[in-house]
Amino acid sequence: MNEWTVTVEQISNEIIYRKRDAVCYQAGAIKVTNNQEGVFVLLSQNGNQIDSKPIINGEVLFEGLEAGAYNVQLGALNKEININLRVN
Repeated sequence: MNEWTVTVEQISNEIIYRKRDAVCYQAGAIKVTNNQEGVFVLLSQNGNQIDSKPIINGEVLFEGLEAGAYNVQLGALNKEININLRVN
């Protein structure tokens, strides 16, 4: 029987942002995907922090968001995401 050693190396530290716009029956959401387990993602609006969650299983989900502009911060990186109110 041969013995093997496997080395897994994460090459990318890419941050992926996804959003769900708000509709009359459901609030909006922002999902952040990244491989930095345990690192906190900060969510703010109009300069006020409204939530902070750690990355678990590669993702963070902020739900219950009203229409508006949000700032998502992961370390030194900031991203503005707009949640729109969609009218069908």
